[in-house]
Parts: sequence; C-alpha cells; structure tokens
Amino acid sequence: MRVTDRLFGSEIRKLKKRGDVEGLINLLVKRHRESGFRKLDTKVLSALAEIGESSMRPLLKGLVSYHVGKIDFGCDQALLEAINTVLGRLDNRATEILVNALNDEDVNVRAGAANVLGKRGDFDAVLPLIQALKHDDGTTRMHAVAALLGISDARAVEHLIEVLRDRDSNVRYWAALSLGKMKDQRAVERLIETLEDEEHYVRCEAARALGGIEDARAVEPLIRVLHDEYNNVRKAAADALSIVGDERAVEPLNHLLSDPDWPVRQAARQALAKIDQARAYRQVVERRSMPTKCPVCGGELNETKGSPIGPYINVYTCTKCSWERFRCGDVNCNGYMEPHSYTTMIGTKAVRYNCTKCTWTCG
Repeated sequence: MRVTDRLFGSEIRKLKKRGDVEGLINLLVKRHRESGFRKLDTKVLSALAEIGESSMRPLLKGLVSYHVGKIDFGCDQALLEAINTVLGRLDNRATEILVNALNDEDVNVRAGAANVLGKRGDFDAVLPLIQALKHDDGTTRMHAVAALLGISDARAVEHLIEVLRDRDSNVRYWAALSLGKMKDQRAVERLIETLEDEEHYVRCEAARALGGIEDARAVEPLIRVLHDEYNNVRKAAADALSIVGDERAVEPLNHLLSDPDWPVRQAARQALAKIDQARAYRQVVERRSMPTKCPVCGGELNETKGSPIGPYINVYTCTKCSWERFRCGDVNCNGYMEPHSYTTMIGTKAVRYNCTKCTWTCG
C-alpha cells in the first residue's frame, strides 16, 4: 500500500470517528475530481453509509448547493451515488426519509430531497411532492415541479396546470416544461394562456410544450406568437407549428422567412418543409385508400383481389346495387377504371379502361 493511500485511509477513519459528514463529502468530491470525474472512492462511500441516516441532511444540502457552483462540475454524480449508498443501507425507509426532508427548515435540503425523489422515480412520493407545490419558498416549489416531471405521474397534471399561474417565473417555466414532456392534453388551454406570460422564457417553454402535445387548438395562438418581440419565442412557435403540421400556419410561416434573426428564419423554413411533407403524405394515403361509398347509390364497397384483366387489378363491387368497376392498376391511386370502346386500326371493336383519377390505362 502506498504512503498516500495509508494517509488517506487514516483521514477517512478520523472523519468517520468524529461523524464529520461534511468533511467526508468534501473528501469524496476531491477524490472524484482528482480522478477526472471517472470514479468514486468506495472507502468514503462506505464511511458515509456506516454513519447512516445522520449523513443524509448534509448530503441533500450539498447536492443543491454544490450544483450551483461551489464545487467543480461533476460533484452531483458523487453526491447522488453517496445518497443512494446510504439509502441502500436503510431498507424500506428511503422514501420516508426523503419525504420528511421536504419539510426541512433549510431550502437546500428540501430541494435536494425533491431532486433525489424525482431521479428515483418514486411513485409513493407523488402526493408529498404535490403538497410541496404549495410551499412558501419558490425554490422548493421549483424543485418539486422538476421532481414530478422525473416521476411523470398523471396525478400531478392538474396541479402542474395550476402552477402555470405561480407567482415565481422559474416555477412557471418548469411547469410548462413538465407539461410539455408529459404530453397531457388537459394542459392545452392553460398553456395557450401562458403564451402571454410576462417572461419571454416562460412564453418560449409554453410554445415548446404545445408543440410537444400536438393539439390543433394551439395552432392559431402559436401563429400569433410568431410576432413576439423575442426571437427565442418566435423560433419556439415555429418549431411547435412544424410538429403540429397544420396548413393554417403556412402563410404566417412564409412571412417569417424575412425575420431579421437567422435561427428564426431557419426554423420557419424547416417548419414549412415539414408541413409540405405531411401534406404530400396525406395525399398519398388518400390516393391509396379504398373509396368507401358507391358513386351510384352510396352503398358500401367491397374490394376483391384479382380480376379478368389482370391478377394484380382488383374489383370494386357495391353491396347494394349492381355497380362494379376495376380498381386502377397504379398502386399509388385508389381510383376506378371506366370502360371506353374504340375502333382499332384494322376496324375491329375493342375496350380500353381509363382511370377516373389518374392517367393509368389498360386494354
């Protein structure tokens, strides 16, 4: 064993004996950083796990306070691993401990607990997290919203919709983001209302969310947002309209091609291309799909495989009257062929079949 390893082991034992959780956390983060954020020191993790539940509060607090920049990037991975190691020693009490921490007097502990509950995807924590949406502190409410997104339980949707009117703009932003990811149509009306939020980044996220839900009710409101004073909001609206794919947006998007901001123009071009592709696809589907009604009596049609004029040309037959026609031989067309008599060059009579919808012919 190297001298440095012996000294390091001795330091861990001293910190554990004193119950110095913060010292162990700093040592864990230091070793994690020295490894280039590639590995965690198992001896430090074991020491924290042996200290047990009393190490949870400093770990949860550190998870949030380190994340905002007091320690180098990457330490949240180390702290999450430490938290999971400690919770693994506490059997079935993990959720109970984290839920209790949602009521801690320290905002960072509350936020850290919400963070971990969301990452664990703990469905038993949904109701406590919904309750945390009513906390007086905006940071706590914001982290509760983010945690509910991590769990993505339908029970939270109605509560997240109400949070779109929260007094804290960061909470409103996270609520819009969460509802967009959860893709629940119950949120559409309130998200449309949020397109008029006083903060541009909240409006931007509301537009993205409406695109994610893909509800036609959002088309006209999103078109109005194409005139927003902030370029990020205009771009988000164009992106959303490209996903919804409604042709009502074509003309407004064409006007956006002269926008002074290049990313907005690019988003408009991409949206128009996507809407055009969707239109072409619908036309192909319409051409390929079988007609459902007889043109003579309106009765239902049946399609029979093969016909006297070819094994790959099917027959449409009405179930009510005697109407019957051959289907067009073009696989991309659902038209039917009408017979046309003509005289050949040698004076004989013949029949040619011409499609009523395209130029395909045979005979």
